[in-house]
Amino acid sequence: MRGMMKLVAVAACAGLVIGCAGTKKAGLDAAKPRLNTSLQLPDFVLNPQTTKPQQGETFIFGSGECAVYENEADADLAITTADKLARQKILDVVKNKMASGYQYYSSIAGNTNPEVSKAYNNALATSGVMDLPGIEIVKREYRNGVIYSNARWSKSATNILAIIEGAKKSLSNQDATKSISEAQPVWDRLQKDLQNAQ
Repeated sequence: MRGMMKLVAVAACAGLVIGCAGTKKAGLDAAKPRLNTSLQLPDFVLNPQTTKPQQGETFIFGSGECAVYENEADADLAITTADKLARQKILDVVKNKMASGYQYYSSIAGNTNPEVSKAYNNALATSGVMDLPGIEIVKREYRNGVIYSNARWSKSATNILAIIEGAKKSLSNQDATKSISEAQPVWDRLQKDLQNAQ
């Protein structure tokens, strides 16, 4: 029964691991961490960091978690999954800002076209922008059988410009969205939204 529960838990986590990048154990002790019986969650989960400047930069943060069971393979899977979920939190913030770009474009253009909206979202979803390079895992904690990961993404001018240029390129490849790629007010608004994102 115990082995079956473990198998089910691993299978449930496995679906979230596909496509996850990064070093699995960076930031953890070389030895497998001991169980912390405290029920208290890590501070970065209880009090999420937002965009407080650090060494002259501001960041978007995200956290993820996954349970650890009995062996090294389970620990590796939990670390990978927690990292992926932390990255996804940041990606969701950026994707929401990108999605709002069409709404803003519609308001200044004076119309809403469902087909253009669909093309816009599809173009962004399939572009390299959604890979969001530059996300890093800055901390992991092991508490009460659960791995917690904390990720951050720098809102540097370089990273924001890379997102905007990638989005413009993906949109200009489709007739339905080419006009959006050339609408500078959209990108000025997106730049501002990303700079203010938390």
